[in-house]
Amino acid sequence: MTPQFESALKLIGRFLLVLAAAGLWWLSFPEPDRGVACWLVLTPLVLACRGLGPFAAAGFGFFFGVVGGYGIYSWLFGVAGFGFHHSLLIAAAYAPVQALFGLGLPFLRRARLPFVLTAPALWTALEFAKGHLGFLAAPWATFAQSQHENLPLLQVATLGGEAAVTFFVALGGVALAEALGRRSFRPLALPAAAIGLVHLGGLAALRFGARPAEIRVAAVQPASLYEDIVTPKGEEMVQRRLFDATREAAASRPAFVAWPETAIQDLPRRAELEKAVQALTDEIGIPIVVGTSVSQKFLVKGAELKARLRAYNSVYLYRPGKKPEGPYNKVVLLPFGEYVPLPWFPWPQWLVHMTFDVVPGLGEGSLLTLPDGLRLAPVICWENLFSTLVRHRVEAGADVVVHAANLYWFGRTEAPLQHRLPTILRAVENRVPVVVASNLGPSTVIDGWGRVVAKPPKLFAPGIVTAVVPRGSGPTFYTCFGDVFAWLTILIAAWGLVSSFRPEKRMSSKSKRRKRDGHHTPRATRRNDG
Repeated sequence: MTPQFESALKLIGRFLLVLAAAGLWWLSFPEPDRGVACWLVLTPLVLACRGLGPFAAAGFGFFFGVVGGYGIYSWLFGVAGFGFHHSLLIAAAYAPVQALFGLGLPFLRRARLPFVLTAPALWTALEFAKGHLGFLAAPWATFAQSQHENLPLLQVATLGGEAAVTFFVALGGVALAEALGRRSFRPLALPAAAIGLVHLGGLAALRFGARPAEIRVAAVQPASLYEDIVTPKGEEMVQRRLFDATREAAASRPAFVAWPETAIQDLPRRAELEKAVQALTDEIGIPIVVGTSVSQKFLVKGAELKARLRAYNSVYLYRPGKKPEGPYNKVVLLPFGEYVPLPWFPWPQWLVHMTFDVVPGLGEGSLLTLPDGLRLAPVICWENLFSTLVRHRVEAGADVVVHAANLYWFGRTEAPLQHRLPTILRAVENRVPVVVASNLGPSTVIDGWGRVVAKPPKLFAPGIVTAVVPRGSGPTFYTCFGDVFAWLTILIAAWGLVSSFRPEKRMSSKSKRRKRDGHHTPRATRRNDG
């Protein structure tokens, strides 16, 4: 076998390992939602980069990010005008994060700290950074989100948030790669012990955690598509479906009934519809959390005054016998969906053609109070991905988080299922129940331990969910101190990278002369001569 042929075989083997890693990453999320596969994602990726230089390893990391990201984001095909190349471009836009991971691996092997510590820390730090990139922030499909059914592991999020869950999953994959690379079980010992202890602690929290007073909650899933709301007849059908489902949900006497995001179009500007919603609230005697779009007139000063509309994505609380409370206007808007970032930049038309002109809120109305004193924290759609936003609202005294969502732009795809996963982490991080009112589903009730207490029997079909859950049990360590663990992983990764550049010890010119002249004899030689 010639050296060239042997090198080609090794290169093909590395590519196959990276493809395996990308496939495992895709398997970890809906659909097919096999979270156990995520524990193995980094194993073939780290093995593929073993022995390579920084730039070659970065190339394999980028390839992994493109292929795996394309599989995870394949639901983008459901958006009108999106094709294969568009989804591939979006996957490639975030692949530099995985490329940076590959770039760092060769340096971390020369670090003073153990590789099985620094490599998972680097992955966690990069995942955290990906969620804090301004308008490019996309904390989607994290390792932690793949573990939504691994309840014992999820409990560590009360201490370290989403980053802590990601770290332990990455730790397992890197440790296994090192064990296979060294052909020894020794690299697995301490990581396996740490992962086992975290699971045992989670089991104890699930078994012996405090149980606050319970409340009954309900959410409505109207399952209306975009084409249903653009005609008067379709809009009337959606409203009738909402009203009937709300009456059905009210039969169990919940503390409130939650409606999805933009369930009613432009409610505050339509007096008759506003009266109808208030009449429904008075009829059932139960508050309704209503998601709606809101348009307000304002004047533009210039050569002449011109009236324009300012749009908001909002939530109101309708209460029996009282005026509506709110609005809460969505604070974190979806880039290229609700606004165009850097409007002066020539973005491609396929990316911005579906964008609305929505104004971000300032956080007003972030807590809505029921007549019995129960405090609700509304979160609208995309906002559930941002842990800091939810954490601050629980810290302010929220007893329940209400997540209003509407993903009809993506049709009957995996998008709603993937979108629910961060919400489970928000519940565990803050030990607070979350009620998900989703238009297409799955509308869900999640308790403060991450357990899905109720969900509709069918996705993309009308339905209601009701359940009894413990109200929020008070602030957790994560609620009070935030992303301390994430910053710790950043420090560990940075320390590892910096220490890899330590200068090598050099002999003085005098020592080199003594060695050359035979005055410096190795210990083994002296022993043999003696």
